[in-house]
Amino acid sequence: MPIIIDNFVKNFTSIVRLLYDLVKKLVLATLNLDKIRIEVNTLNYVIEEVLSMEYENRCWRLVTYLSKSLNKIERNYEIHDKKMLVVIRGLEN
Repeated sequence: MPIIIDNFVKNFTSIVRLLYDLVKKLVLATLNLDKIRIEVNTLNYVIEEVLSMEYENRCWRLVTYLSKSLNKIERNYEIHDKKMLVVIRGLEN
């Protein structure tokens, strides 16, 4: 497959090699459920969620971020229902 694509994309194999080397250098952390924090924000038309994890250097780092518009029905939810909605949607992603 790379040979075929290389005919259409100049230096395709070189680009892919650089991306592969970059991804190989990434260090993944194991998920520690004792050090997870979920922050939610609800406005009239949007919900936001930030999932962070505390690392060994006591620094909180972003794991996921979610921001979604509310539909017409969801906009009428009470504030506590909106907050529960954003937690559920955040955990689904």
